[in-house]
Amino acid sequence: MKGGDIKSYIAKAIVGDLDGFIFVDSFPNMDFWVAKNAAIKTKAGKKINDSFDKVSECKSNSLYSVEES
Repeated sequence: MKGGDIKSYIAKAIVGDLDGFIFVDSFPNMDFWVAKNAAIKTKAGKKINDSFDKVSECKSNSLYSVEES
């Protein structure tokens, strides 16, 4: 499962509200998402997550399921 084809993206607006950004992770299936959540609860994961929290102002998160059309 290491690596797991997880992809991360940062989206910035080019029209409209230009003050923020969206950070998006893409997982091949829910098993990888569950594994990521378990990993961020470890000591090393908490350290990484705390570092991210220091540089972001994220107030909420969402989980979506998408299908390629």
